[in-house]
Amino acid sequence: MKIKSINPKEHYLKVVPEILDDLWHLEQVIEEGDIVSGITDRKIKGRDDNQKSQRVTLYVSIMVETAAFQEYSGVLKVNGTVTESKPEELAPLKSHQSIDFEPAKEIRIQKKEWKNYQIERLKKAEKATTKLATLLVVFDDETATFGLLKEFDVQAAGSISGRKIGKHFIEKDDSKTSYFNDIIQKTKEMKPESIVFAGPGFTKEEFQKYLKEKNQKLANQVYFETTNQTGVTGLSELVKSGTLEKLVHEAQILQDTQTVERFLTEIGRQSGLAEYGFEHVQNAVNEGSVSELLLVDSELASKKKAFENVMKTAENLGAKVHLLHAKTDPGKKILGFGGIVALLRYKRR
Repeated sequence: MKIKSINPKEHYLKVVPEILDDLWHLEQVIEEGDIVSGITDRKIKGRDDNQKSQRVTLYVSIMVETAAFQEYSGVLKVNGTVTESKPEELAPLKSHQSIDFEPAKEIRIQKKEWKNYQIERLKKAEKATTKLATLLVVFDDETATFGLLKEFDVQAAGSISGRKIGKHFIEKDDSKTSYFNDIIQKTKEMKPESIVFAGPGFTKEEFQKYLKEKNQKLANQVYFETTNQTGVTGLSELVKSGTLEKLVHEAQILQDTQTVERFLTEIGRQSGLAEYGFEHVQNAVNEGSVSELLLVDSELASKKKAFENVMKTAENLGAKVHLLHAKTDPGKKILGFGGIVALLRYKRR
């Protein structure tokens, strides 16, 4: 997610979703009655049977009726009535129009009022992507090529060669071990948050086994993927495979899981430092004793006014708000407690 601009006076912001998770976040933020603007196209029929229809591009603003993230097609579809269009004759005012947003397509969203948790959600999504220090290592038995993900492009970070004679590895264990150790050493020097090791053939599997045997801790998250190519071409193949979406998604789930586990631990200990059930959580929020508030997005959608009031009060009193996805394991666990729980700063009386 890239937030391009925020205009508090006019109550609008411009964002560019960069991965599919960003579209899901935007679905949760866009509401009925918002004004959403962007580039779309419309099919124009020919003037007669001999003239073919054509698609033309236009800029349009619509008052939102529905917004839905369609995972199968990878687009956010926003439907509504036209409030502005250029050129206007292609999309008359008050006519119905839909806009399909996909990664890299700018979206302008205007509301009557932006809520703090909505802005924070988008900023959190932006931070999750732009600050994800991910190292990509594509290798075979000849060469290991390193790349860093920067703004969703790959920045070359060097390469190392395996010790070979002709077209075959030297038939000595210490030669292959030395090659693997060189990869490990260079990886540690770069201090990434996450690493993706990838490549064709058996060398990747042998390296994975070697890491396990040596009990090497290289990063918070380590993934192994398969590519058909190595070198710079292999790095490009790896990025296009959807690895980035997987990393961001799993990193967020990991963070949510840790927070939920802290809640479950406090409940299990009966420490008095956790609450669940709407009324209990609401009372704790009003007292100012909540340090972290956890809610599930599906419950927010169905009980919007009540949940938003609690969230707003919690934010004003300095609590951190976590919005969990109902389809993830952390979200499912909190649904079992009514969809809203809290971690407390101190025991309530």
